[in-house]
Amino acid sequence: MPIFPLPELQGVKRGIMEIADMILINKADGDLKATATRTCADYAGALRLLRSRPNDPEGFPMAMTVSAIEEIGLSDAWDKINKLISWRRAQGYFDQTRQRQVSFWFKEDIRQMLLSQLDGAEARERMDALERAIQAGEISASLAADSFVNDLKLKRFD
Repeated sequence: MPIFPLPELQGVKRGIMEIADMILINKADGDLKATATRTCADYAGALRLLRSRPNDPEGFPMAMTVSAIEEIGLSDAWDKINKLISWRRAQGYFDQTRQRQVSFWFKEDIRQMLLSQLDGAEARERMDALERAIQAGEISASLAADSFVNDLKLKRFD
């Protein structure tokens, strides 16, 4: 994150702030130390304005100042990151997230497989024929859709 103070919190991308676990303000040394400290306070205030998340322990999300050159705050930040990981693991949040992801990808794989069946020449020809029949008033849209889905179920298209 930039170390320069934000004129208003509206300048902060809210989406990034909502997913951040920790914001590290680097270059908290030399002439920029005071600026980095003020910027950190701005970010910390913005994080407090956001609703608390159930997957965060007390004190998270947080903002901290660090100095890579002077090696100040980096060990503390790393310790806090590891504490957060341990807490989330103990609470089962990683397992819950993995379960949601596996479920999402299962459903997404099904969607993609079904959609790939619609890409074949035979399927397109059948859809075109049914669409012409609908437009000619020979069949209703719902019956045509039902007929097409039944053909998919019977694997009439390859």
